[in-house]
Amino acid sequence: MNHTDVHAGLHSRSSINSSPAVSCSPAQLLKCCCVPSSDLAEAVRLGAAKAELRGRLAAIYADLDARLAAIGAVCLGGGACCRFDLSGERLYLSTVELAMLLQSPPPPEHRNPARCPYLAGPRCLARERRPLGCRTFFCDRQAGQSARDLYEQFHKRIRELHEEYSIQYFYVNIIEGIEQIANCEMRIANFLFR
Repeated sequence: MNHTDVHAGLHSRSSINSSPAVSCSPAQLLKCCCVPSSDLAEAVRLGAAKAELRGRLAAIYADLDARLAAIGAVCLGGGACCRFDLSGERLYLSTVELAMLLQSPPPPEHRNPARCPYLAGPRCLARERRPLGCRTFFCDRQAGQSARDLYEQFHKRIRELHEEYSIQYFYVNIIEGIEQIANCEMRIANFLFR
C-alpha cells in the first residue's frame, strides 16, 4: 500500500465527533469522548509511553541523517518547507513520529493552519524530534530526489516499529494530528472537571 492509499483511507476517518458521550468510565474516557480520533490519541499515548520505542525511532532518525549527510543533502534552515501555504507541501507523519514530536507540544501562539506549528521565524523548535518528512525535504531538487528515495526506505522501518510495538499505524497531516490530540485532551479535561 502506498502513502496515498494510506492517507486517503485515514482522511475519511479524521473528523472529530463534536458531541462527547455523556456516560464514560475513566478507563473508557478516550474512547467515548473522542470518537473516532480516540484511536489516534490512544495510539500516540501508547507510543509516547514506550521509552525504548522512542529510542529506536531516534536511532532511525540518526541513521537517516547520516545517510543524508553522505549524499551531501544540506538543509539551509530557511523554513520555506514549513510554510505550507508558500511551498504547496503538506507534512504527514506516522503515529510514533507524532508521539515523539509531541514530547514537547507546539507553542500556542504558533497556531496557523498554513504553517508548521513548530516554526518560529526561519527555525524549527523541534529540530531533534522532527519527523521523517521534514528530514527528507530539501529545496535543492537534486538532493530532494535522493532524499525522497531514502524516505520510502526509512518509512518502512518506522512502519515496522508500529508492528513490533503493537502501536496502531496512522499516517496523518501534522496540523490535523496535533488538533485531534489537543481536542481530545480538551474533551477529557471538560469531562473530568464538570
